[in-house]
Amino acid sequence: MNGSVMWQPELEAMPRAALRRLQDERLREQVAWAYERSWLFRQRLDEVGVRAAEVAGVDQLTLVPVLEKEHLRAARNKTGDVFGGALCVPSSDMVLITHSTGTSGRPNFYGLTRQDLRHVGEAFARSSYAVGIRPGDHVTINASAHGAFVGWTEAFEQMGVVKCYLSGRQPSTLANLLDLAPDLDAITALFVYDTETELRIVRERGVNVREAFPNLRLLWSAVDASPARRRLLLEAFGVPLRNQYGSGDQFWMTGECPVHQSWMHAPEDKWIFEVLDPAGQPVPSGGTGVLHVTNLFAKACPYLRYDMEDVVTYQSDPCECGRTSMRMKVRGRLAWSVRTPGDYIFSTDVEHVLWNDPRAVGADYQLVRQRRQPQEDLLVRVAVEPGAYPGLAADLSDALSAELGLPVRVELAGETGIERAATAAKRQRVIDEPA
Repeated sequence: MNGSVMWQPELEAMPRAALRRLQDERLREQVAWAYERSWLFRQRLDEVGVRAAEVAGVDQLTLVPVLEKEHLRAARNKTGDVFGGALCVPSSDMVLITHSTGTSGRPNFYGLTRQDLRHVGEAFARSSYAVGIRPGDHVTINASAHGAFVGWTEAFEQMGVVKCYLSGRQPSTLANLLDLAPDLDAITALFVYDTETELRIVRERGVNVREAFPNLRLLWSAVDASPARRRLLLEAFGVPLRNQYGSGDQFWMTGECPVHQSWMHAPEDKWIFEVLDPAGQPVPSGGTGVLHVTNLFAKACPYLRYDMEDVVTYQSDPCECGRTSMRMKVRGRLAWSVRTPGDYIFSTDVEHVLWNDPRAVGADYQLVRQRRQPQEDLLVRVAVEPGAYPGLAADLSDALSAELGLPVRVELAGETGIERAATAAKRQRVIDEPA
């Protein structure tokens, strides 16, 4: 496919051998930089008896200990260093400081230099271009300090995209747009995160989105998207959902492949993406494991072998779209899963079945994680009023049991029976069984 479908074709379609040489060079520089300037990384390498010079390239990356979020939190709690010992520049050299959402615990802080921010913007521009955003587009974007929105803001500056910030108080992007500027018909790409809320607004207000915003071309998001979610959004908005996936912890972002939907292309010239099995060993191409990321450019907070706690399947062979970088399909985050004897079950596995039943379309839901893992069966709570649809709970239980291969019991809990997340930014898809 022609390189014009890429933002930076010279990097996105780089031959694998050349990409590997670039990774080797940047990794050597980054390990030396982190060892010299970060007491945390120096301490961790010294503990395992590894000198920075021994990490000569990607083949030696496994010499570096894996970095977990709890390592940063423990270092912060012990020393009072808000960056957990990972900061490698004077704080005055940074142009911004932000933090993670704290999905799996206390948020971690990190920052970027001006040059770091440029690299982040390039990666986010590639992923945004891949999903269909183009120079001159008018794009809604949340006014948030989360690392992902920092990346998109910088990317859209580099791309020449018009950013439409919505400062309304409602969690729905569409509701804020309708309330503040229903005549802003220049919008071409609408950011959607909380699908349930957006669908409720369309339904309650009876709005024809395509009539209200005739130039709207696509929805874009960065949330786990089951096939059922994509279908519902297409029906409600009249335009397709194109997805990105990444993390604010190291400002990385991947973009959905234009040819193979739901496979995300990774910017391997800026990060090394490792997929590891439970024993910490690399998984071969085509396999599934936990994603670990090594930053190859950041001067402020260069995390090495950072455990993202995301389960992915990946492919490293060249893609039909022309990109040569590895692509991955994200199954979900471990914090949002339950473990069964043979696998993990993620919210999207359940969502696709629930939302394909017209009686439960768009309903909020939660998986109950048992205290003892792995678990032999599963309880799913669905925000449908008990008695609203006789037989629904049994039908959903049977459908989920057949799909997931283990006994599933569905409980209709109504809206009040669903626990809310501590942060409004994310739905709490998994709750722990009470003690």
